Amino acid sequence: MGRQKPSKPGTRKYGTKTRYSNDTLQKILEEITTGRIGQREAARKYNIPRQTIVNKLKNKHSCKVGRPTVFTEIEERSFVQHCITVSDMGVPISIFDLRCIVKSYLDTCNRKVSCFADNMPGWEWGKAFLERHHSELSQKFTVNISRKHAAVNEDIISTFFLKYKDEIEGVPAENIFNFDETGFHDIPAKGKLLFRRTYRHPEKIENTSKSCFTVMFCGNAAGEFLPPYLIFKGKQKWTDWIYNAPPGTRMNSSDSGWMEQGVFDDWFETHFLPFALKKEGRRVIIGDNLSSHISIRTLELCEQNNIKFICLPPNATHLLQPLDVAYFSSLKKNWRDVLSQWRKTPEVKKKQCLPKGTFSGLLAKTLQLGEQTASSNLVKGFEKCGLCPVNCDRVLQCLPDYARNESSVMGSVGAEFKKYLETIRQSDLNVKCVKKYKLPIEPGKSVSTEDVRAFYENRELTRNNGRRRQSQIEGGENELRGELEFQQCGTSRPRSGPKTRGGVRARAATLRTLNRSNLPTDASESCILAELDVTRSMTDRMELVNSPIVIAEGNMVVEEELLTDMVNQPSTSEGDFHVNDYVIAVYEGKCYPGKVTAVEVRGNCVTFRISCMVKKGKYWVWPEREDSIWYRKDCILKKIDESCMKHINKRGMVHISDDLLCSSDEDI
Repeated sequence: MGRQKPSKPGTRKYGTKTRYSNDTLQKILEEITTGRIGQREAARKYNIPRQTIVNKLKNKHSCKVGRPTVFTEIEERSFVQHCITVSDMGVPISIFDLRCIVKSYLDTCNRKVSCFADNMPGWEWGKAFLERHHSELSQKFTVNISRKHAAVNEDIISTFFLKYKDEIEGVPAENIFNFDETGFHDIPAKGKLLFRRTYRHPEKIENTSKSCFTVMFCGNAAGEFLPPYLIFKGKQKWTDWIYNAPPGTRMNSSDSGWMEQGVFDDWFETHFLPFALKKEGRRVIIGDNLSSHISIRTLELCEQNNIKFICLPPNATHLLQPLDVAYFSSLKKNWRDVLSQWRKTPEVKKKQCLPKGTFSGLLAKTLQLGEQTASSNLVKGFEKCGLCPVNCDRVLQCLPDYARNESSVMGSVGAEFKKYLETIRQSDLNVKCVKKYKLPIEPGKSVSTEDVRAFYENRELTRNNGRRRQSQIEGGENELRGELEFQQCGTSRPRSGPKTRGGVRARAATLRTLNRSNLPTDASESCILAELDVTRSMTDRMELVNSPIVIAEGNMVVEEELLTDMVNQPSTSEGDFHVNDYVIAVYEGKCYPGKVTAVEVRGNCVTFRISCMVKKGKYWVWPEREDSIWYRKDCILKKIDESCMKHINKRGMVHISDDLLCSSDEDI
């Protein structure tokens, strides 16, 4: 007989698990002592060993039911409370995290547990811990929320409703509108299907694409909807795109396929305004504070027609946007069902993308599928968001605990849990999102035209001032380097100043700064420039640019007469190339025809700004966005005559002789 293979070890067994609690056992013993039930009958009825009942009656075992736990009741209760605390703060932990915290707690207390390997509880301890406290703790799948949304707290919501209540007073429900756009993706619905049990990668053959269509929806607190407004990606609009759309639907197009400011102005003026003017009295429109939703044209129309434009707090649309809260979820579910049915038809199986003309028909079926519940869902959405009727407490109840009483909770967390929170929670919620520009909008308060117009004017003024000052500083430093080069060579500076008056002032201010620093007469260029960076910050140099010119003595002398000539001298083109000349420039080893648009002196170097053409097939065309950069003189090969550029058609295509470009390549 062959040697028998040893059997593999099976799963560890821990005996019969206790299925009754200590309270249940005490009630059974009370019934037995009063004579209402016998020992054998109790053991059979409650599935408790008869010997256990006998031992309890004779007080042979006074301990609790089951094996004693590693930690005391107070310690386990503390673990439970801390798990609940961190979950309320928005940073829930897993069983593995809990085991690591327990290990850290044991190591801190210098306590060794023999049944834990290296004081690390096993997964079986974690499972038993959850079973012991199943009434308070349970494992659930989480839904991720962004840090910006988590930053919305009780103060932000209360401040919004404080201003919103004054704006909404006396306005009926049918005059309170909410608008929001949403995207319809070409992704059919997913569901559970039947597969072989050992199938590792369940897949379903069905075409899909990444196309998305934007639709603007709007409705009031009385449950009335405006017809949808479709936004397609493209420059042209075709009638077959909305041939099968719901009645009253309008469409527009944009380069990105998303909502843009011009598209929103068109929606407000041609779609929303005719519907809103049918309502008598004051009207209110509520939406998010997206920059494309706020324009001077729209605000002027609001003021002319007695409409209040109110913006919601940033990142709070999941709490205060009625369409998001109560309508879009069911709408998207119906859309996925309709799209799945459309994808199953034989004539569609070969199509990869969803055509624009077909989308409007599928949208009409989707709206018809949810027509019975759409109105009631919108009304409930306004109620849940506390917008109509106004109820701030309704929204505050939806806030998680960490957004209401985070400061008071932090003090009750234990040492190890607090350490965990310091590394996770604080790093998550203290992240600040930097925005380049922020519109002057107060959530809950209507937006005025004057504030937005003043904002754009100030922003443009700030941009222009920043560019002007930067160019003045660069002009001053370039002139300084040129002056140093001429002084080191022992030659006099030619009387040709920079292009702008600001460059002259910056140069004078820069030289005056060096005069005050008392540098030696034989100081090198690097020492002077280093001294300039150390002694004067950017702000100081800005002030010097706008200050009057002062003549100082020292190794750097600025003559007032020279400065006057440099300022009054007109801007002229230098070198062999002038403004409006057609030339061939070299960029990264390749030749491009172009046109000189500006000439500027930077230090002792003449630079030319050239707008270049791009190759399209075998012809050259001017690009839609000007391709213009600065070139040195040695990067320009030659000047060409305009007659060498033969126009081919009305689209702007130009033919340039290959011999002309080839000869240029030889020059390279």
